[in-house]
Amino acid sequence: MLANCHFDSVANSPGASDDAVGCSVMLEVLHSLANLSTPLKHGVIFLFNGAEETILQASHGFITQHPWARQVRAFVNLEAAGVGGKELVFQTGPENPWLVQAYARAAVHPFATVVGQEIFQSGLIPSDTDFRIFRDFGNIPGIDLAFIENGFIYHTKYDTPGRIHTDSIQRAGDNILSVLKHLVMSDELADSSQYRHGNMVFFDLLGLTMLVYPAHVGTVINYIVAVAAVIYLSGKCLLTSCAGCVSGRHVICAAGRYMRDLVCVVCVLVLSWIFSLVTLLFVAWLVTLMGRSMFWYSHIHAAVFLYGSAAVCILLLIHTLVKNRCYRIHFIYLSRGTKRVLAVLGSVFMLMFVLVSCGLFFPYSADPSSPRPKRVFVQHITRSFHTLNGSLQSSDSGLCINDLDYTGMQHITPHIPQINDSISTHCQDWLPYYGYTRKSWYLPAPEVSPKAPLEVQLLSRQETQWGTVKMSFEVKGPSHMSLYLHPHAGASLSSWSFNDWNFVFYTHGLDAPVWRFWIEILPLKSSNVSPDEGLVSLAITAHYLSGSDGRSETLESFLKRFPAWVFSSSWISTYHMYTY
Repeated sequence: MLANCHFDSVANSPGASDDAVGCSVMLEVLHSLANLSTPLKHGVIFLFNGAEETILQASHGFITQHPWARQVRAFVNLEAAGVGGKELVFQTGPENPWLVQAYARAAVHPFATVVGQEIFQSGLIPSDTDFRIFRDFGNIPGIDLAFIENGFIYHTKYDTPGRIHTDSIQRAGDNILSVLKHLVMSDELADSSQYRHGNMVFFDLLGLTMLVYPAHVGTVINYIVAVAAVIYLSGKCLLTSCAGCVSGRHVICAAGRYMRDLVCVVCVLVLSWIFSLVTLLFVAWLVTLMGRSMFWYSHIHAAVFLYGSAAVCILLLIHTLVKNRCYRIHFIYLSRGTKRVLAVLGSVFMLMFVLVSCGLFFPYSADPSSPRPKRVFVQHITRSFHTLNGSLQSSDSGLCINDLDYTGMQHITPHIPQINDSISTHCQDWLPYYGYTRKSWYLPAPEVSPKAPLEVQLLSRQETQWGTVKMSFEVKGPSHMSLYLHPHAGASLSSWSFNDWNFVFYTHGLDAPVWRFWIEILPLKSSNVSPDEGLVSLAITAHYLSGSDGRSETLESFLKRFPAWVFSSSWISTYHMYTY
């Protein structure tokens, strides 16, 4: 059995919940299992990996290269998508229903839902965990757990130990210890491949117990409900048709009227849903047009009153209009005075719309007890462009700002007006790309010179027998670097020392050898190509995320200008482009 967590954190975040809590729980579980008087039937590997935030490197290294990996039959992964609260089982499998059944039987405080698995694996949530690495590269089934409460401060400076209640840690420890003890004593773990059949539907009932059944059983239940509904409606149609009818012709006519009314009612329901959705989208568009988007971020109640009142009002209005126009359709309302209800709902909507339009509900908050920060990336960068002979052609420096939500810089520019005059850029504009943001703002700033500058050396250049040019490089730099290649004048990248990927991101620990790699370029045989242009542009980005090289006076003074409700993750970056 494998238990996995990670002790690294994202830059500028203490990482108490992601994932120091997981490490703490695993240490206590290790201590408890080591002191059991009863010997375990199967072994347990406790993997404390140190490179999860760098695109899941450590788990990949373990499952593909470590000799112990071949012995692993199942795993439990401890993660976080929030700070504190209950730990949610949001992924299991693939297949291997015995795993979720074991959790259901052994967990002291079960908290799980297959809905989380469907949403997460659909790609709607832009996140990833070590679960995928173990599943895809190790072909191993497992259970993925994560703390999900208070995601507003996830991956920020507010992810501190003081915000995690001891009850939350105790609860996670009770569950994981019980589940691991159950799994390592089970017969299924000896050869889990024998039990690899089918998926499960699972969810907890108020945290008291788990309801688990095979997915095919759920399909059968759905069919039974559908057939029962058809039988019920058919019987209702026949009973209604036969009542008071004196001939078969009258029965058929009455049945036809019943089916017509039934179809009409269904159409009214569907139309009411469609109109309600269109209305909500229109209201959201108006709110965005007025620059009030994300008002719900710190005021969820305002969103409930605004959108909830609009949705219910439209539903009730359509039903009322249809009822008044068609006496055959008898809707039953909980209130006798629907007009009064519509008036109240409309008044609530108009009041909330006016309050939102006036900017009463500010999206962000610096309240220490419940912060709702706006997240931005700020990089102090220096770019240098070199000619074919290695001499410096040009250079510039500036502050590159990335926002991580929809509002952009609209709430920050009143505090830092210079951003209005900044240069709007995109990730393809020769900038030191690091994350997933599409848009950047660039402010010119003084040059920054790290004490340990990036060193790039061309070790060899040779023409191969198949007509390509092979170049070998050696790079020495900080812990986080990325590589960019741009072949010139019809040339193409024929091969390189990496796998078949599009993004090369290199990270290492405190002590690592120099980075060596090679590329092969296939030149285009054309008389129009000038040899002075070279074959390829190669750029290396160096990110100084920690230490003295990760700060500068310019960067520090700029960060002080941000309001208190902004969390800025900042560091120094250099971008060096060479032509070969």
